[in-house]
Amino acid sequence: MSFPLLARRIALLTALIAVVVVVLHSFGMLGELAGFTWFCLLYFFLLSLLMMGLATLAKGSLNPGTKNFVFLGTIMFKSMLTLFLVLAYFFLYRPETPTFIIPLGLMYVVYSLLTTSALMQISRSV
Repeated sequence: MSFPLLARRIALLTALIAVVVVVLHSFGMLGELAGFTWFCLLYFFLLSLLMMGLATLAKGSLNPGTKNFVFLGTIMFKSMLTLFLVLAYFFLYRPETPTFIIPLGLMYVVYSLLTTSALMQISRSV
């Protein structure tokens, strides 16, 4: 699987989510979380592109374990970076309710499904 194809998939998913966010925002359903929701969308889009880029670079490695290390490392990196994002938002903005987790959690799950399936396809390919 090539990087341009993966980038198109990620861009299509991001565009779909952006349409949903615009609709929710136009009906006033995001409230004070609109900016954070857009930030999360951009964050996961760029992080997914980085993960796919690293995986396609590792695909050509001579070391057979490199693909597996990149697969596990990028997933761990995304998890830790997202945890730091949640903690930073919590301590910087001091939200009164934990509802800021909802858009972040939904996007995390959606992008994780896409990137994990793509990383598995890359790791199986030669």
